[in-house]
Order: sequence, then structure tokens, then C-alpha cells
Amino acid sequence: MRWDARWRRKNYDLHQVLGFYVMIFALVFALTGLVWGFTWFRDGYYAATTGGDKFVEYYAPLSDSTQQYSGEMQGSIRFG
Repeated sequence: MRWDARWRRKNYDLHQVLGFYVMIFALVFALTGLVWGFTWFRDGYYAATTGGDKFVEYYAPLSDSTQQYSGEMQGSIRFG
């Protein structure tokens, strides 16, 4: 950036420099939105960045609150 230039040149340079650095964040935001929004894009992006691996979706098993602990384990061996 030329600080000793006229105001039009400073304005132009400032827009060029700031636009370049904002572009990095804008690209991250755009890719994140596409990955979260479209499964076909997520699968293709994951395959392209990992070398062809398939995306394995995270699975959190649901807890079963209808089961109650009875104090003994099933299939355990009792001595005595």
C-alpha cells in the first residue's frame, strides 16, 4: 500500500488489501455453509480432501431410560 499517494490511490489500495484478507474468511464461511446444507457436497468435499474416504456420520446412541439397573450383570460368572 502506498501511504504517500493521493486519497484515491489509498482508497483503492485499502480496498484491494482488505478485500484479499476478507476473502479468506468468506471462503471458509461459504464452504462451511455448503457442507452443512448439502449432503452431496459434504460427501464430495470429504472424499476430495481425504483422498477418497467415505464420510462416516457421527452417531450418538440414545439412552434407554425405561431400563433399570438390577444390581447384577447379565452373563457374569458367580463364585460361591
